[in-house]
Amino acid sequence: MRTAIIVINKSDAGVQDTIASLAAMPAMAAGDVEVIVVDASQGRFDHIRDRFGAVRWIPFTPLPGRPSIPHQRNVGVAATDADTIVFIDASCVPGPDWLERLCAPIRDEGESVVAGSHRSPTGDGLRDLATDRLADRAYLTEAPTINLAVKRSVLTSLGGFDESFRYGSDVDFTWRAIDAGHRIRYVRDAWVTHDWGGLREEVRRSYSYGRARGHLYLKHRRRWRGLLTSDSPALAYPLLLIASPLLLARRRLLLALLVPLARNRGRRPVLTLAEHLVYGAGVLRAVSSWAGDRLGGGPAER
Repeated sequence: MRTAIIVINKSDAGVQDTIASLAAMPAMAAGDVEVIVVDASQGRFDHIRDRFGAVRWIPFTPLPGRPSIPHQRNVGVAATDADTIVFIDASCVPGPDWLERLCAPIRDEGESVVAGSHRSPTGDGLRDLATDRLADRAYLTEAPTINLAVKRSVLTSLGGFDESFRYGSDVDFTWRAIDAGHRIRYVRDAWVTHDWGGLREEVRRSYSYGRARGHLYLKHRRRWRGLLTSDSPALAYPLLLIASPLLLARRRLLLALLVPLARNRGRRPVLTLAEHLVYGAGVLRAVSSWAGDRLGGGPAER
C-alpha cells in the first residue's frame, strides 16, 4: 500500500521541523512513502527545499481572490497516485510510530478515513482541551486535516476539497465522507504535536473557525437539526452574543454565564468561555456576510 504525505505551507517556517521529522522515518528510506510539500511561500523557503532532496516540493501560486488552502490540498493529491493520502499541517511533529498507527486501520481493518490526535508541546492549551473531550472514542463525526489519512478512492469519489472555502474545507470534506457512508476512525495514539502560538493567535484562530462553522452550516443545511444536540456551541454562543444587550440591561440574566463556566470546570473555564464567545462572533460574521450577499445579489464568501 503506497502512501503519500501531503504538507501545505505558505508562511510557516516550522514546516522545516515537519519535513525533517518525516524525512527521518524509516518508511521514507525504504521508498514506501513519499512526502509532498505544496508551497505557496513564493520562494521564501527554498532553502528548506534544498535541504531535503527526497521530498517533492511543488511551488504553488495562489490565484487572485481565491482561497489557497483547499486548492493546495487538491494539487497535492493530484500529484501522486498513492493508495493512501495522509495530511499533516506545517509545524506538526509526529509522535513515535505515528504513520504506522494512523494507517493501520486502513491497511488491516478496512477503514477508509482515519484521524489521529494532536497536542501542544506543553499539553495544556485550548486545543488540548478539545482533544481531551474526545477521550477514547472509536469514531468521530468530523476531523481536520492536521492529522488525517484517507483512501485515495474516497477523495476521488467525493471530488476532493471544496475550493470555495477559506477555512473549514477539511470539515466539509469529512462531513461529505460521512454522508456518503464512510466512517472516521479515531486513533488517539497516532498523535502529532503542534505549537498553536500565544493567546492572540488562539483568539484569531477561534474567530476564523467560527466563521468557517457558519459557512459549513450554510452549505450543509440538513445538519441544522443537530445543532442543539451535537454542536451546541455553534448555536448557543452566537445567541448569547445577540442577547448580550438584554443581559447587560438585566444583570441577573448574566447568571446564564454560570452554565458554560460550570460545564467547563476543571478546563480553564474563563478562558474557554472567552474563546467560545470569539468563536460565536465568527459564526455571526459568517451568517451576516451570507445574508448581506443574498440581499445584494453577490456570492457568499466561505
